[in-house]
Amino acid sequence: MRIHPFRWLAIVPILALVLALAVTNRSTEAGGGIATQSLAEGLTANALVGSLVGGGVTTSNVTYTGAPVAAGNFSGGTGIVGFASGVILSTGDIGNVIGPNEMPDVTGDNNTAGDTDLSALAGFTTFDAAVLEFDFVPATDIALFRFVFASDEYNEFVNTVFNDVFAFYINGANCALVPNTSTPITINTINNGNPFGTPPITNPTLYRNNDFQVPAAVPFNTEMDGLTVNLTCLTAVNQGVNNHIKLAIADASDDQYDSVVFLQANSLVGSGPGDTDCNSLINSIDALFALRFAAGLPVNGQCVPNADVNCSGIINSIDALLILRFGAGLSVNLPPGCPPIGSGPPSPSPTP
Repeated sequence: MRIHPFRWLAIVPILALVLALAVTNRSTEAGGGIATQSLAEGLTANALVGSLVGGGVTTSNVTYTGAPVAAGNFSGGTGIVGFASGVILSTGDIGNVIGPNEMPDVTGDNNTAGDTDLSALAGFTTFDAAVLEFDFVPATDIALFRFVFASDEYNEFVNTVFNDVFAFYINGANCALVPNTSTPITINTINNGNPFGTPPITNPTLYRNNDFQVPAAVPFNTEMDGLTVNLTCLTAVNQGVNNHIKLAIADASDDQYDSVVFLQANSLVGSGPGDTDCNSLINSIDALFALRFAAGLPVNGQCVPNADVNCSGIINSIDALLILRFGAGLSVNLPPGCPPIGSGPPSPSPTP
């Protein structure tokens, strides 16, 4: 077990909180809590992948690297992470996510190796990596899935070297990014300061606090002290051929204090029923363009950087529309021969 000297600075306030909890009756969110089943309890890595993928995806060459207790399935997550079930990867023991929140420092020390890719992302040496990899063949050229990152590093180790990290590498590119940025999601890139509410604060609208709030109740029925909001990975893939995905999480700087990532069941999807012609998707995009035109925003993707401050807006709006279409079971790519999305203004063009 590796314990960084800086950890000792947090012991006094942690002990004070534990003593307070011993005499305080805390309640948790109604509606039950999370249940888990790990690879150490009979699941296989193939079963995890099978529960993660949805329509339009076939998989092969599944591998898992890490402690058996650090990967598995979960259920009962609706009121906590925003979806009922799925796959969970941890830097410790996935059972440590089960609520209520009674410990400020839950730790599963697996004494396993870190991951070189994650060490590069975090900027610190990593430990206790859990890595699930496989090949998949999507039916379309876009794939997406939903996830939530949570950790007991929050809030007392925000903006420190204990920058626990995870990544979803699809064909070598990480799509677990802070929305609308190229920044990987870590303890230090989504938070509300250390201690909670104290600057520097980074992307607080994407963070949900679940730290000890004695004498008030913690809002979410999980042991984790903080969680991100429900996030989506939307990425281009190679249609009809093998693509490679690496889902990984690790502790940074030492192997203490668990972090986890929840992935929604059946959310890795790569197909819809398909549109028989161009009209359905083009009409959706045209309606979006018309609304943007009326608001004085650009209506095509041909923006000049730094000359039009809304260049990224059109891209983000289209991405959001594609996500909604996925959720509705509609196609997100045009049939052959259709003009590309964002290639020009809608036709007929709206008038001022």
